[in-house]
Amino acid sequence: MRRTITRQSAARGTRGAFTLIELLCAIVVLGVLGSVTSAIILRAGVAFAGAGVASQLALEGDSAMEAVARLIRTIPTRTGTSPAAPMITSVAADSITFGSATTIARVGTELRLTEGGQTRTLADDVSDFLIEPMSNAGAALSVPMSGAAVDAVQRVRVTLSLSRNGQSQTLRTTVFIRSLLAGAQP
Repeated sequence: MRRTITRQSAARGTRGAFTLIELLCAIVVLGVLGSVTSAIILRAGVAFAGAGVASQLALEGDSAMEAVARLIRTIPTRTGTSPAAPMITSVAADSITFGSATTIARVGTELRLTEGGQTRTLADDVSDFLIEPMSNAGAALSVPMSGAAVDAVQRVRVTLSLSRNGQSQTLRTTVFIRSLLAGAQP
């Protein structure tokens, strides 16, 4: 009977504690769980930061595009022309000059507005700014253009792309020059 008791005591003693192999397996499992969890948390943090950059780009792009559209929309007509022609001096792929020396142009990575000798930046981190003059029928006109060629411009399609930290935002709009619309007052 003693043998039975000894075996039970011995069995209880070995089952009550972890062996070195069991301890190492537990450490490995916890390490794998920790690395998977940290990767998920890191990915979520990067996505959150990216969403903040994308939101900021959208806000800056909307603000710049609204300013550009407002300026193009209010281009006056040239006096003494029939039919009415916009007071546009020149149009290039990335700039437009109109009125009395007002220019909207991409300079490096900035979108700049120059009015009356004063220059201000409308947007930073500009990767693309495209001006596409269009006729009344919506046909694209070739650029660059200046002189009498700009008289055919009735609409302007504007594309603005901003890029920052791997995020990009592209905005497009077509602007009708109000002074050229039927019934517009000079």
